[in-house]
Amino acid sequence: MKVNYTIVSLFVFLISFVSKGQDKEEEKAVRCSTIEYEKYLQKEHPKRANLDQFEKWLNPFIQKQANSRSVFNGVVTIPVVVHVVHSGQDVGQAPNIDDKQVISQIEVLNNDFRKKTNTPGHNTHPNGADLEIQFALAQVDPLGNPTNGIDRVYYNHVKWVETEPNIKGDIDLVLKPETVWDSSLYLNIWVVDFKNSKLLGQAQFPSMANVPGLNEDGAEATDGVVVNYLNFGSREIYPNGIYKGFQYDKGRTATHEIGHWLGLRHIWGDSYCGDDFCADTPQAHDSNLDCPTILSCAGTEDEMVQNYMDYTDDTCMNIFTQNQKDRIRAVLASSPRRRTIVNSEKEKPILLLVNDAEIKIEKQYTGFSNLCVNEPRKVSIINRGINDINNVLIKYRFNNQTTKDINWKGVLKPNQYTLMSIPEIGVENDILSVEIIEVNGVNDTRSSNNFAKVQIINTAQPESFFYDEINLELQLDNKGEDITWELLDSSGKILHSGGPYNDNEPILIQETWNLEDKECYTFTIKDKRADGLCCDNGEGYYQIGYKDNIIIREGRFSESSTKGFRIKHLSDQIILEQNPVGDELYYLFGSKIGKIGIGKIFDLTGKLIKEFKVEKNSVKPEIVSHLSSGFYLFQVITESNSDAVIFVKK
Repeated sequence: MKVNYTIVSLFVFLISFVSKGQDKEEEKAVRCSTIEYEKYLQKEHPKRANLDQFEKWLNPFIQKQANSRSVFNGVVTIPVVVHVVHSGQDVGQAPNIDDKQVISQIEVLNNDFRKKTNTPGHNTHPNGADLEIQFALAQVDPLGNPTNGIDRVYYNHVKWVETEPNIKGDIDLVLKPETVWDSSLYLNIWVVDFKNSKLLGQAQFPSMANVPGLNEDGAEATDGVVVNYLNFGSREIYPNGIYKGFQYDKGRTATHEIGHWLGLRHIWGDSYCGDDFCADTPQAHDSNLDCPTILSCAGTEDEMVQNYMDYTDDTCMNIFTQNQKDRIRAVLASSPRRRTIVNSEKEKPILLLVNDAEIKIEKQYTGFSNLCVNEPRKVSIINRGINDINNVLIKYRFNNQTTKDINWKGVLKPNQYTLMSIPEIGVENDILSVEIIEVNGVNDTRSSNNFAKVQIINTAQPESFFYDEINLELQLDNKGEDITWELLDSSGKILHSGGPYNDNEPILIQETWNLEDKECYTFTIKDKRADGLCCDNGEGYYQIGYKDNIIIREGRFSESSTKGFRIKHLSDQIILEQNPVGDELYYLFGSKIGKIGIGKIFDLTGKLIKEFKVEKNSVKPEIVSHLSSGFYLFQVITESNSDAVIFVKK
């Protein structure tokens, strides 16, 4: 409903479509951080326009479409790629939903956007419209190879986080940029296991074009829709899928989010009796739940709770209106990426061949739970041909080393895949190359999808510290019963742990750990209340270090925080002739230290004070008269070793 008032809103935004308030089967879900998220996006992309600017730009296109229906006419087909994100589960095991559940979602979209008769997407409302938009799974991937439009994406990571006002979640930071298909040619849908299980879905609003100072916004790498795997697809169409409850199991989350992706706003305009810029939708007070009957703000007709852009149950929704259609068609005619996707034709099939296998190196998430663990890289083999595949010969190598063979045997039906591990990990910055040599004992008939390579990044390997013992200092807040922690070695063995504690006067916990040399450790602290140690319930913190040298200090976190560090014991290969040291530092090296190297002096905060050349048999001292009195770390790095020792400056 068009109303005249000052809009305080946003342009390109990430819609969070969740159930609000009473939920018949699930815990309450109150979450729609549209405006808060836009504040973050405006900082992230300064050229991103706000909604006032967007509406001013789009309105002439809408008027032209409404007056003549000539801006963009005819049935439009949008090619879709569905990225099913998992952490190694078999197909059909949560969250790795199977093909039939994905296909059921495409059927729902076509029923809803085409207002198909004899389906739940049909309505007889006088303002109800067939949007003349249909969706088809892509048949050609970005490299021109065949696909079924279902891209199964493996990560060594389980729960995915959406972006918050002050925190960029890993969906935007990692998942989307690393997996997106060209967003000017495909509608990208990511099906994920949200860390916030209450969240149903998200979408990115269209961009505007040809406006000085507000042209392309840099958001093409995140453009698309994200849906909770528990709300993707339809139980009515495919009852054997994986769903949660019966309110949001009919596929309308994706319908709603794609409405946003095509430029539609919430039916209530994101404010009390707000404006969705569609005159044929009655002015709504707010979002609606369940499927109520409620008078509109004007009081002359009921709110259109059946509209896909409300928050009602899936079974309640079945209406897009003519004005919403005009708005969407204007977006398809004028918005960057939307106006190119309508001519993409990536949904048209190409010739399929016999003995055609695709190989893909899967992703590795940077920053997973045990920072000291490095997994072998996973590789997927996908059957893109018309016959079964029973064996595949693969060659792999790191850098220019000798190639090694992997012989896979099994049964892959067309479009099925298998996940396997490369037997070696590789080292930092290695280039891993993999190639399919033979399929079913003969040459692969399509070579363009037989090769892949990636640079090895051994995940988040922690910095090394030279200490004989490590101290933990944990200052609790007023909610000690929520706090637990544990220290793990690189094998995952729990070495030390603590909590939960009592909810009384906050106490200071202190522990000393004697840790093994040249080992990597992971410290994880958890808070059931998800408000960290600081500052809602007191000024708590934890720190790990040695004396005044702090390795880690933190108080603000949510549900948990994980940090890693390595320990190297102080050297018995660096011998100081005097300690404490006066104005001259005399040193000798043991047999394990190389002949020539670099010497570095650090203070106990880790600040580099001095760097100089060292030689094993040198009798010349290093002048340290300029150093203040106190403790210092003397580190020696040679071609064959690295060691350190602490000295005291008088």
